[in-house]
Amino acid sequence: MFKRSLTLLEILVGLCVASIILFSLVISFSSFTRAVSKVRRYCQAMFIGGELFFETSKNLSKKFSFSQEKVPFNKDFSFRREIEKTEGIFRVGVEIFWKEANQERNFYLVSYVKRKQ
Repeated sequence: MFKRSLTLLEILVGLCVASIILFSLVISFSSFTRAVSKVRRYCQAMFIGGELFFETSKNLSKKFSFSQEKVPFNKDFSFRREIEKTEGIFRVGVEIFWKEANQERNFYLVSYVKRKQ
């Protein structure tokens, strides 16, 4: 059997490929974490100020305002996040729910956060 050792060029190419794969994984995880933190931050801001902001691609932002009748801000809120990634775009859904007269009420919002290229 013929045994051949790796050349320096092959080792360098292998290291470059491995570092590119690792870098892309870090970027994907970073974008995912950023999407989650945006949802958390803007949801908390909504509880205080009565408005919810979702940042979308580029520097645009969508603003959702709620009236006191739609969402009673004097209640204790909880929220669930749902994040789905498709081709670099994260679908971020937030379900806000609260108890009212022994019944759970909820309100659902969806936003899209595009990963920066």
